[in-house]
Amino acid sequence: MSSEISIKTILSEKDIIEDFSKKQKNICDKLNTKQLLTIEEIISIDPTCRWKMGADHCLDINTYSEQNYNSFTIRNYQCKSCQIFNEITDYNHLVLPQAFSIDGQKYQIESYNHVNLVLNQDNNQILSDRFTHQLLLGSLLKDNQHISKIIHGFICNYNGTLFREKCKIGFIDSLITYEKILENGKRIDGKVIKPSIIIDILNQIIDFFQLMKDYNLVLGNINNNTLCFSRSNNKVIVKINDLKDISLNIEGLRIIPKTFWDNRKINYILYEIDLGDSLKINIEPGNFNQHREYINYRHSGSSEFNSVINIYMVMLKLASNRLIFKSILDDPEIQQWWFSLWLPNVYPKINARLIEIQENKEEINVYPILTKYQLKKKIQKIPQK
Repeated sequence: MSSEISIKTILSEKDIIEDFSKKQKNICDKLNTKQLLTIEEIISIDPTCRWKMGADHCLDINTYSEQNYNSFTIRNYQCKSCQIFNEITDYNHLVLPQAFSIDGQKYQIESYNHVNLVLNQDNNQILSDRFTHQLLLGSLLKDNQHISKIIHGFICNYNGTLFREKCKIGFIDSLITYEKILENGKRIDGKVIKPSIIIDILNQIIDFFQLMKDYNLVLGNINNNTLCFSRSNNKVIVKINDLKDISLNIEGLRIIPKTFWDNRKINYILYEIDLGDSLKINIEPGNFNQHREYINYRHSGSSEFNSVINIYMVMLKLASNRLIFKSILDDPEIQQWWFSLWLPNVYPKINARLIEIQENKEEINVYPILTKYQLKKKIQKIPQK
């Protein structure tokens, strides 16, 4: 069975997108007017559905003889979301497909088993589980080109399913195989990404996080799924793909994933020391409790340096990729910008650590690096060639 399926009817395509668009508008309207939201207003839920794609307890079609198997029987066990999904796709198996297409745009399908739904809203914050949190942020940021769009999310049989825009290039490692952005259009040993492309990617990241400074956006964790890359008219577009660990302010509310908030009072020690042109994150190396407290502190929106720390996190993640790092260092102007990102005594140490990570094929953990050195408070864009 192919892992990708295609849309059968335009009418059903509109059903699924328009239904979720109405939910997204309602979410924004309610937050704008300081009204309380309910889980059902964010997610389509049917706990009695027994035909959830990929669910542990779904009805096994193999238990039915051919003469008893018909669409009416199946529909009696399907919630609305499963019915819509069956109608708009060629899907007729118990195994959940990985992706489907609408008018040439691919959407990936993400499954969440046994979702424990949480939505707590008071006067100044909204706490929710990671599944609900993504749908909430996806609604609030749906018009931002640097956020991967979510077009539907539903719960049936206590399992969650998200339909999210699939980036046309892919994740960081996919840049290596996307030959259009490589010098001479072909990757061989020693090749690098075109300087103009690298500059545009880095500047997009700076622009996005500086723009989101007004929202005090926090990028909680960063991994291989956090960033993805799409394309539009041969331009590479950087997108935030994973919203589970992001928090932000909107309409006077702090929206926080429950993972990073345990309702205990933060121990407000001096977590960040302002040194004029630079700052130092004040955490003892290896102190897990302080590290956890600092993450909590950032998600509370208390830090005034969240935007610049987000940029450093993403830049380190990108530079941990050998091809991207080589592309940065091989161009004099980009290399000069990379040098300007760090204090002079820090620069060689950062490069040495990144080379070590690449040679050992490690997954970079950015916080031990960020908490070890002073960071600059102002990050300039790179002049476009």
